[in-house]
Amino acid sequence: MQDFKQLVELITTTQHGLQQTALQNVNKLLTIRNWLIGLYIVEYEQKGNDRAKYGTRLIEELSKVLTAKKLKGVFCTFPHFDPLCFFKKLSKAPPFFAVEVIGLQ
Repeated sequence: MQDFKQLVELITTTQHGLQQTALQNVNKLLTIRNWLIGLYIVEYEQKGNDRAKYGTRLIEELSKVLTAKKLKGVFCTFPHFDPLCFFKKLSKAPPFFAVEVIGLQ
């Protein structure tokens, strides 16, 4: 490193490059999380021991409980949108979906 300007440029480049990589990894992991949550919901609907207790209100009841826990990204305050319904739809994607998202082909 020859001068101050190069030092600043090196630090800036490092910050931007690693920040972008971190954001991409977070997005991949959140997509996998959403897919897994949807899969858990579908599995519970099919095999849960007490599923009859919730019946068609499962998503509504689950949303209430998860909202109370304030799990970031799992509950939503927007009207007419429930992330859990989206996660459930996402879970219908083929199993290789998660592998492709994390880049293991």
